[in-house]
Amino acid sequence: MAISTAAFDDASDGGSKGTFTPDRNPNIGVQYGTNYEGIIRNQAIGGEVYTVERFGKRRGWAMTYSFLNSTDQEKLEALIDYADGRKNFFFFDEDDFGSGVDAVDGLASGSGHTNGTYTNVELTGGSGTGVKATVVISSNAVNSVSITTVGSGYADDDELGIPTSVIGGSGSPHCDVNGVTAGANSIKVRFDQDTFAFEEVAQGATSITLNLIEQL
Repeated sequence: MAISTAAFDDASDGGSKGTFTPDRNPNIGVQYGTNYEGIIRNQAIGGEVYTVERFGKRRGWAMTYSFLNSTDQEKLEALIDYADGRKNFFFFDEDDFGSGVDAVDGLASGSGHTNGTYTNVELTGGSGTGVKATVVISSNAVNSVSITTVGSGYADDDELGIPTSVIGGSGSPHCDVNGVTAGANSIKVRFDQDTFAFEEVAQGATSITLNLIEQL
């Protein structure tokens, strides 16, 4: 998995990520493992006792920050102080909280399109990539556009084209971004360990490894 940057935040939109994000990118290893929650004992009304086994797959990251200066160490300490011991969930983002499309408005419906419902239509233009939608055509015009994949890197009021190569007809049917949300790669995580230690790796520099797991 290629990761260009990593950011942390307690808000899914990355609004306060500056508190938690060092200037350096970490070395990141991604792995999948089995999450075994053990046996849960339940007692129903009437006294009947039954047990449930809970297990499943989870995705984890081992993030190693090396050669941190004192400023970056303070930023990571802020993250640790926020989460350690309180078991709070927070957000990790592989793409620095790129903004996805929350909704659209300003529909220019065009004409001459082929009636029907088109799924996973990749919209064009704008400042980001990857947004997809369900497009409904009735009376040979675009009736509605519903976002199904938010993409990342978009800005409010970006103009998004609806490709006539998919819906038929001609002209330039389009809509506008009406608000942005957390990017497609924003992941709710928690710490997978309770203690942390900064290790000296060079004079005036430190290193730390954070183990994170995705919220199931």
